[in-house]
Amino acid sequence: MRAVRRLDVWLRTLAVLGCLVLANLLALGLVARLDLTRDRVYTLDAATLATLTGLQDPVTVRAYVTRDLPAPLSTLARYLGDVLEEYHARSHGQVRYEVIDPAAVETEADRQKKKELKRDPFGNLVREMTSVEQELQGLGIPSIPLKVNQGDKVESMRGYLGLVISAGGKREVLPLVQRSETLEYELTSRIRKVTRARAPKIALLAGAAGPEEQTQLANLGGLLGSLYQVEPVDPTRKPTIPDDADLLWVVGPRAPLGEEALRAVDRFVMSGRGAAFFLGPVDVDLKTLGTTPLQHGLEGLLAGWGVRLGPGLVVDGENVAMTVSRQDGPMRVTQQVPYPYLVAPRRLGPPHPVTRGLGGVMFPFAAPLSLQQPLPEGVQAEVLARSSESAGVVQPPYDLDPFRRLTQADVGAQGAQDLALALRGALPSQVPAAPGEAEPPARASQARVVVIGAHGMLQDAYLGKANQALVLNLVDWLLADEALMGMRARGLRAAPLEPVSEGVRQTLKLANIAGLPLLLVGFGLVRWRLREARRKRVRV
Repeated sequence: MRAVRRLDVWLRTLAVLGCLVLANLLALGLVARLDLTRDRVYTLDAATLATLTGLQDPVTVRAYVTRDLPAPLSTLARYLGDVLEEYHARSHGQVRYEVIDPAAVETEADRQKKKELKRDPFGNLVREMTSVEQELQGLGIPSIPLKVNQGDKVESMRGYLGLVISAGGKREVLPLVQRSETLEYELTSRIRKVTRARAPKIALLAGAAGPEEQTQLANLGGLLGSLYQVEPVDPTRKPTIPDDADLLWVVGPRAPLGEEALRAVDRFVMSGRGAAFFLGPVDVDLKTLGTTPLQHGLEGLLAGWGVRLGPGLVVDGENVAMTVSRQDGPMRVTQQVPYPYLVAPRRLGPPHPVTRGLGGVMFPFAAPLSLQQPLPEGVQAEVLARSSESAGVVQPPYDLDPFRRLTQADVGAQGAQDLALALRGALPSQVPAAPGEAEPPARASQARVVVIGAHGMLQDAYLGKANQALVLNLVDWLLADEALMGMRARGLRAAPLEPVSEGVRQTLKLANIAGLPLLLVGFGLVRWRLREARRKRVRV
C-alpha cells in the first residue's frame, strides 16, 4: 500500500513538471509586458509601430556596447538590447540589428597598442588609438570615461554605448544612448530619416535681419539640421524664399521687413505651406541686461490673420530662477533669484498636440499675444501656451535688474496672458500684388501658422530639453506630420503639486509625523485584544 502511495506521489510530481515544461514551450513565442509608468515609456508608440510595419527596405542597426558596463549604464545597455529585439520582431525582420563589443573585435596589434604608453610633448602618459577606436571616432561615436571597481581599487576605463542606423546608402548615428525614456524617439526618428526619400526643407529667416545664426542660434541649427534641411534666408540681401522650402521659420527680425519680403512671406503662406513667427519685443544683452527694441514690421500681416502682438513684457510668478553674481564686500556671491521675465508656466494651455505632455517650457522676455475677434472667415485659432493667472505686463522703458521688486503699478492688471497661438484654415492674403505680378490667391487653402511672442526661447541660452521638444513638435505640426509628437514628450511632462490651503497643509504635516506611530499603536492594540479573546476562549 505504501509503495502504491509513493508511486502516486511520483506520478503527480511528474505530471506537474510536464505541465510546466509544456506551458513554457507554448509561451516561447509570446511576449507580455506590464507598463505602469505614467507616460508608458516602456511601450512602443503607435507611430513606431506604423513606421516598422511600413518599412519597404531593410534597416540595419549596429549597436556598439562595451561589455560589463558599470551601473547605471549596464541597465541601459540591457534595455537597449530588449528594444532592438522588439523592433526586429515588430518589423517582421526588416530591422536587423547587431550588438558589437568593441573590445571583442580588437586585433592583436590593437591590444598591444593599449599596453604601450608614451609621453606627449607636455609629459603626460598617452597611448595610440586602436583601429577600432579610430573607426568609431570616424563614425561619430565617442568613448565614455568610466570608473570601475576592481577588487579594492578603482580603475579608469573607456566604454561605448552608441548606435549606427543605415538603410539605402543613408546613415544616421546616435552617439550616446543617455536615457531610456527618449531611446524610442531617437531610434524611430532616425529610422524615419534614413528611409524617407527627401528630408523637409526649413527656410530660416535669421542672419543679418535677426539673431546671428552662428552665435545665438547654433543649437537651433544643429537641432533642426539633425532631422531636416535648413537653409538660411537673409531678406536684407535677397527678399525671397526658396521654392522648394516646406516650412518658413521667422526668428526675431531686428529691422522691419521690406515690402518685397512681406510679399514673399504672404505668398509662402498662401501656397498652403506652414510658417512659424517668433517675435519678441526686445533683444536682451544677457551680460548687461540692456534692451534693444525690435521692429519687425509684421504687425499688419499678423493682424490680418487675427493675431495682435501687445506692447510690453510678460512677467509671471511661475518663472525660472536666474543665476546672479554680485559683490558682497571682499567676496563675490552667486545666488539663484526668481526672475519673472523668464516665464515658465506649469501648464502650457488647453490640450493641443503640440504641447500635450510637455512641461518646463520657458518663454524669456515674451510679448503678450491676443486674438482679434471676429477671426477671418474660415480661420481657426488655438492657444498653445498661456501664463498663470498671476501674470502681468510691464511696459517700457524696462529695468530688468533681477533684484528689483516689481510693484502693482509696474505689473498693471493681472491675469493669464497668451504666449503662443496656432492658426489654421483659409488665411486671407494681406499683401497686394506688385506691378506686373499676377494676383495671389485670395485665401490659402489649408494654411498652418504659429505665432510666439518670445524669439529668445530659441537662443542657445534658453534652448533646453523642453524647448527643444516644443520646437520639433511645432515643425511636425506645421508639416502636418504629427506622428512623433507624443513620443518626443516622454519624460518631459511636469508634475506640479497643486496648491492647498494652510489647514490641509498642516493636516498632511501632522499625518506624516504621527501617522505611522499611531498605526503601529493601533495594530498592537488590535493584536492584544485578539490574543486576550483567544485566551478567554481557551479557559472556557
